[in-house]
Amino acid sequence: MRIMIAAPSAVAGSISLVLFALGQPRQATVAKVKTVEKKSAVQNVEMTVGAQPSRPAGEAVCIDVRLRNAGKQIVRHGPTDGTYGDFAILVTDGDGKPAPVTRFGRRVSVTKKSAGFHKFNPKPIRPGGAVWLRFNLMLLFDLSLPGKYRVTVATDIYPAKSKDPHKGFEVKIPELEFEVGGAASVWVKSPTSRPTGPS
Repeated sequence: MRIMIAAPSAVAGSISLVLFALGQPRQATVAKVKTVEKKSAVQNVEMTVGAQPSRPAGEAVCIDVRLRNAGKQIVRHGPTDGTYGDFAILVTDGDGKPAPVTRFGRRVSVTKKSAGFHKFNPKPIRPGGAVWLRFNLMLLFDLSLPGKYRVTVATDIYPAKSKDPHKGFEVKIPELEFEVGGAASVWVKSPTSRPTGPS
């Protein structure tokens, strides 16, 4: 015996609309936000720092740092096996005065490269490889006062077989300007961002 079930036309129409909607490409819901960047290159090592030019007071102020090995030999950056100890980050206000360092910033010696490291253990970057890092400046500096600020980032690069922490060279990004207290906006990753480690 053959059994046939016929769906009402209204239900069939609804099913068709749902299937059609599922087949359509989805639109991105996050608005794009302008970012500013500065680049520097020394001995085939490129560093790019990107930031959102304006952030509301009290919200995270992030910078994205990208180190890329454009040479043909392995290089290493460090000299520690940690993140904060590998970079010197300095923030100044609109008058050129250093922004106050937070308790956490003092603990990680954020304004000094390789401060207090006990073991020379730089991380390798292969030819064509890169390292992407993100720093929240609000954790490192007191940026509670609205106004314009500038951030400078520096790190040391070493030859692949170097065992001397004093025989490296510096890659430094000059002052990148941003503002605290601007209009609210949605933070998105800058072109330098990538959630990966050394490669």
